[in-house]
Order: sequence, then C-alpha cells, then structure tokens
Amino acid sequence: MGYDNTYSKIFEIYKRPKRSENVIRSVMFMIQKARSRSLKIRAYFSGTLIILSALSIIPVINYAFTSVSQSGFIQYVSIFTFEWISMTQYWKVYTLSLLESAPIIESIALLSIFLLFIISVRMFSRIINLMSSNYQLNQ
Repeated sequence: MGYDNTYSKIFEIYKRPKRSENVIRSVMFMIQKARSRSLKIRAYFSGTLIILSALSIIPVINYAFTSVSQSGFIQYVSIFTFEWISMTQYWKVYTLSLLESAPIIESIALLSIFLLFIISVRMFSRIINLMSSNYQLNQ
C-alpha cells in the first residue's frame, strides 16, 4: 500500500498539461501537406512518363514496320490467306518459316512501350482522382 501511495504523491505534484487545439490542427495540416506534395511528385512523374512513352511509340512503330517489310513476314502471311491448300500440305515448313521471319524483338518493344503508356495513363488518372478528392476535402 505504501508503494502505490508514494507514486500518487509524486504525480500529484505535477500538473497535467492542457491539450492544445492547435496541435491537432497543425499535425493534420502537416500530414495533408505531405500527402499533397507526394501526389504532386507522383503526378509529375507519371505525366513525364506519359509524354516519353507517347513520343517513343512513333519510332518503335516505324522500326517494327520496317522490320516486318524487310523480313518477308508479309509474304508468308499472304501465303496463309491465298494458298490455303498448299499451306495445309506443308504446314510444318510454313510454320518454321513464319517463326523465323517474325519480328519478335520489335513486337516485344512495341508492346512494352504501349503497355508502359497504358500503365502511366492509368496511374496519372488515379492520382488526379486522388488530388481532386483531396482538394474537395480541403474546401
């Protein structure tokens, strides 16, 4: 009993600090400020990524079309559409020739740039949505 009584006497000496209303407001303001800054940085990053990927789509498409025309891929596809009977007889040779002439690296580059563009647009739209909801909460 003496043990609890000693601590209660020690804590009776000190007064409890008063809670300030401004502390909660300032903490919430700092959190909101950090969130809005983070959203702005992410928006600039995704916007830059959209611009860069959109600009790189054009040269990659040009490179892919040049590669398709030089590899003879179009000629093998035309055999598939116009000479169906002879193609069915020699389908193994046709398939191997088609795989050899297919511009695989160019197709991968084109699809990856296009996917990067789609992902960056999606990320940018989500960030703009968050920024607009964040702005509406502040009003």
